[in-house]
Amino acid sequence: MVIGIWGILKAGGAYVPLDPDYPQARLAFLIDDASLSVVLSQNEVAERVELGGASIIMLNKLFDESSSKLSHYSKCNVSRTDSGVNKSSLAYLIYTSGSTGNPKGVMIEHQNTVAMLHWAKQAYSDSELEKVLASTSLNFDLSIYELFLPLCFGYQSVIVKNAMALMDLELDVSMINTVPSAMKALLEVDAISKHVRVINLAGEPLAAQQVNNILDTLPGVDVCNLYGPSEDTTYSTYARFSTQLTTVPDIGKLISNSQGYILGRDKELLPIGAVGELYLGGAGVARGYLNRSDLTAECFIKNPYFSENGINNSSRLYRTGDLVRYREDGRIEFIGRIDDQVKIRGFRIELGEIEHRFNSLDSIVTSKVVALSHADGNQYLVVYLQPYLTRETHWDEERQQSWLAEVKTAIRAVLPSYMVPSQFVIMAEWPLTPNGKIDKKALPEPNGQLVNQEYVALKTETEHALALIWSSLLELEITHISATANFFELGGHSLYLIKLSASIKLTFEIELTLREIYDAAELTILSQVIDSKKAQSYLKAKKANESIITSGTL
Repeated sequence: MVIGIWGILKAGGAYVPLDPDYPQARLAFLIDDASLSVVLSQNEVAERVELGGASIIMLNKLFDESSSKLSHYSKCNVSRTDSGVNKSSLAYLIYTSGSTGNPKGVMIEHQNTVAMLHWAKQAYSDSELEKVLASTSLNFDLSIYELFLPLCFGYQSVIVKNAMALMDLELDVSMINTVPSAMKALLEVDAISKHVRVINLAGEPLAAQQVNNILDTLPGVDVCNLYGPSEDTTYSTYARFSTQLTTVPDIGKLISNSQGYILGRDKELLPIGAVGELYLGGAGVARGYLNRSDLTAECFIKNPYFSENGINNSSRLYRTGDLVRYREDGRIEFIGRIDDQVKIRGFRIELGEIEHRFNSLDSIVTSKVVALSHADGNQYLVVYLQPYLTRETHWDEERQQSWLAEVKTAIRAVLPSYMVPSQFVIMAEWPLTPNGKIDKKALPEPNGQLVNQEYVALKTETEHALALIWSSLLELEITHISATANFFELGGHSLYLIKLSASIKLTFEIELTLREIYDAAELTILSQVIDSKKAQSYLKAKKANESIITSGTL
């Protein structure tokens, strides 16, 4: 993977990450939208993903001595002159959620990334950058920081599948970059290495209690709160905390080579304390959106305060859509969004894109997607659906469940898993505001009756105990949890795997790896795994006890 990315950049190309776990329809859109001529892949991936008409190069076969594909290429490094790369050349495309129904590709140039990396090299010490955990999917721009920062300046990039790997692996890392919800889960099971020097948190609002908890639990570790959209190359502001907080953590000040303006509705400059929209300028501002000149013109605007000879030398600004304000000390406080964009577990999601996909289905009149919060503060998506009914429709409980299953199957075919709502609610009619719009505040609470198979009663003691854990963790009525229920279809995700693992250990006095739980996501199957592990543990203890009795020693 890493060699492939560096090869693309060295050759003068720009790379576009494609997640093989994305639905085929979404991958097809990305390949077509980016007009990909070459795709780097590996056998086990290419066999299960349709890559269109692009030329495919198998990375795992490149160094096969029997391969003749590379024999006519020079073994010497390609010079920058030969590659034609300059600071304005395109480096990569990052696709983000789009409100129109399709993701939009953010075009990042070399100079954008270089500016961010040089800031980071100055902001962190050598000991903090020594070994950087690389746990973020290439589809998200934090991966740029985790890979290129250490490798460009002579440090190590420690690559794992995701941050949850810290649960099962004792990794010597000095820096961790993740979202607050993931860090909370990792701290709960004491999964942070003693070698860590700094923890970077981004992608979600950060609470003072969490910062203080990290500082208490991990003495000598600093916590950094970072903020930035993909359109401004990963990070735009930076705040570092090493002492206890008594107020909501701010997002700090702008990083070097960046500019920011807090503006009102008429793009007027706002004073300290006034809430306005944040506009970003400087070296990190992207080229724009691929094939979306209309959206680029709307979001990347001329700087009304640009001065040829002054310090305001950024001619373009990016409208973030984020509401912020300056504190008295000049630091920036994040307030919220001005639209329907949300961030869940660090994923940037346009609720409008999800609604567009649901509304495109023939059997749905309209839909409304909202983000709700569990008791622990973690957010999840709920979709309210108004089905298209005719007089011939027999709308009993069985038909509802069958219809919901069909809808979810259709949605999974076009949206990545993190954008598929956890709960589905059928609406016969909508609660409306006085002006005729859907009243979000009046929508009913989801009752936990999710898209599921026919309910199968719990049988064994282990199944009942496990269902109680799921009920508490996912905030569902236990009567809605079938023996055939799937943990992830009920709203579970990677962060909850950690909590589930800890609860299983406490309840059943055994330890299961995250992989074992992930592979046995159905309640009945996971119950069987637990019973098997308990039996193994019992036999092992019995054998050890017999050995002690035989030897006559303690």
